[in-house]
Amino acid sequence: AVSTAWKTIASKGRVESRAQMQAALHWASVSRGSEVVSLSHVRTFDRSRATLTRNGDLILVAADSEVVLPEQKADGTTVVLQQSGHAIYKVAPRSGGGRFEVQTPFLVAGVKGTRFSVILEQDRAAVSVLEGVVEVRSSGTGEAVDVTAGMVAVVGSGLERIETYYEAGRERPNRPDSDRKEGRGKKDSENSEKPADTSEIVEPIQVADEPLMESLRT
Repeated sequence: AVSTAWKTIASKGRVESRAQMQAALHWASVSRGSEVVSLSHVRTFDRSRATLTRNGDLILVAADSEVVLPEQKADGTTVVLQQSGHAIYKVAPRSGGGRFEVQTPFLVAGVKGTRFSVILEQDRAAVSVLEGVVEVRSSGTGEAVDVTAGMVAVVGSGLERIETYYEAGRERPNRPDSDRKEGRGKKDSENSEKPADTSEIVEPIQVADEPLMESLRT
């Protein structure tokens, strides 16, 4: 059966949720086993995190972060609103169509089945792809690029275009110019050819316990 609620499969520290229609100050504690309804806000605090799942999709919300859990739309589209911080997504393959999207004020990341993370800061957002291909679209300019495993795309208020980098220590895949959507701007070869220290914005989440990271790997 298709589930409409999200189930919490791992929780550490202070994690809270608030349903869409509840008052802004009405937050409830979230623990392992809790079910959280679609369109709820989920927030974590310092040294806290939570992993939620629904129908094969996984969302790991890192410390000091907030997301709005998506509903299941009739056309199969799933849209997460990431409002702050860092989250990792594992997206189940979409056999019947429909996209999984993560929206931030700076960019939209859309996929049909892959693993990636999104970091949102005050003046920029970044997408780091762990597996597969993610389409990253600038919310401001409409420019879109396909980002492959081992790459990072950054969109910010002071950037005229999407900047792409290869993460340090990751093998650089062959990436043709056609990966940048036609009509959305030329490829910035200087940025895409060199590995970059993205540690300031793309910082790995260290997880000591888990079915969590095992779930993300499989």
